Amino acid sequence: MKKLIFATAALLLSLSVSAQHHHKMKNMSPDERAEMVVQHISDEVEINEDEKQHLTAIHVEHFTQKQQMREEGNEDKEQHRQMREEKQAAVQTILGEERFAQLTEARQERRAKHREKKRERTGKMRNHHHKHQDAAQPQK
Repeated sequence: MKKLIFATAALLLSLSVSAQHHHKMKNMSPDERAEMVVQHISDEVEINEDEKQHLTAIHVEHFTQKQQMREEGNEDKEQHRQMREEKQAAVQTILGEERFAQLTEARQERRAKHREKKRERTGKMRNHHHKHQDAAQPQK
């Protein structure tokens, strides 16, 4: 019973942290979001101050447009996709082919790690849940 309570508490805590992060991101201004994204880019590839300023301007514009669309209730996925592609093309122009490829690869690796951690968490909880279900069923 203690294990079930502990596992439930751990799950709730992880969901709460995830929700808070998502909520925090949603409440950030376009400038704050752009700064955060550019910081992530600079963590992955080397950029100079001029490039940093250009990347920040691109991302501020992108996040401002997204916020405006959200406020207008515009959920046109095609328009969102087009905006994302235009932003990516601008980023690629600034970084060049080699560093853009490095950035893309680093993002893919980070996403893969995140998906794996998520699978591990949900797998552990699913296995834990099944163990308790099996234990609760009467033996024949």
